[in-house]
Amino acid sequence: MRIEIDTELSAYENAVRYYEMAKELRKKLQGMREALVEIDRKIQEERKRLEEEARELESQKRIVTKREWYERFNWSFTSWGRIVLIGRDENQNETLVRSYFSKSDLFFHADIKGAATVILKDGLNSTLEERLEVAQIAASYSRGWKEGVGYLNVYSARYEQVTKSSGEGSLGIGGFLIQGEREWYKNTPLSLKVGLRDGKVYIVSEYYTGSLDRSVILAPGRKFSKGEIAKRLAKYYNVHPDEFLIRLPSGDYVIRS
Repeated sequence: MRIEIDTELSAYENAVRYYEMAKELRKKLQGMREALVEIDRKIQEERKRLEEEARELESQKRIVTKREWYERFNWSFTSWGRIVLIGRDENQNETLVRSYFSKSDLFFHADIKGAATVILKDGLNSTLEERLEVAQIAASYSRGWKEGVGYLNVYSARYEQVTKSSGEGSLGIGGFLIQGEREWYKNTPLSLKVGLRDGKVYIVSEYYTGSLDRSVILAPGRKFSKGEIAKRLAKYYNVHPDEFLIRLPSGDYVIRS
């Protein structure tokens, strides 16, 4: 190691000069250490942020499954495996009755203005327990959910009882007239069960007894908006929130279990 001595300075003055130089170098080294610590901290923060973003993207991945013909409507199943078709609007209500309602099916409707048309396929061969499940679905997919109603009366009718004609002419889009005696399901509670089965999100009656993974019960309430419940369920089931925004009834929610 070479040390340069300024011959014009005394030994003491040279020592002082080197001491000051050493002190300045120590300050620079300390600054470099602090800068390195700060850079490392920022790297760790960025890594954590990227990991969180990756987890969020992973949680928002849509479960990709083959779409069935009935998925153009809202849909459900009974505990016995019968398909339940649910109109999303007046046009779908009309389409369901005109194109998907057959002589072996049953028509369900909540006894309130502003309710979905609900068709139980092969409903004539259904059990009373199945019809109670579908009645609950019909009650839930009505204006009653948005209004926070707890119970509604629901009725079902056979194919030949449902008509578009009245004494004053044909009814408008989504409107139907029921002729003859209906089967009533009085004081049906509004409630739905959500769960996974075969990679699909099922939204069924609370009475549903089939196998579902990670099921929860939803009811009308003021704890979560539809958007909030959709985000919570999407994260819980690892699907896109649209799965629930499209398929759940309008209104507010509580989670019962």
